[in-house]
Amino acid sequence: MKTIHVGSRLQYDVQSPSTFLLNVSVALNDHQSTIDESITVEPFYKVEQCAIGSLQNRLLRLSADPGPLTIEYRA
Repeated sequence: MKTIHVGSRLQYDVQSPSTFLLNVSVALNDHQSTIDESITVEPFYKVEQCAIGSLQNRLLRLSADPGPLTIEYRA
């Protein structure tokens, strides 16, 4: 299987307490897998993950307070 590197960097200026639901992670299923991945959130907030649908797409959820927020994903 060919190795592909993916990533994203999202930057927000959160105006009020907010919950984010993001679809930025690689799905883990019979068609693909990850060798290494990382999720970085600055400032730190707890990130919850869940898989949905038959393709097991992964969603990330986090709640953030007002201020700058950066979310980085690499795989």
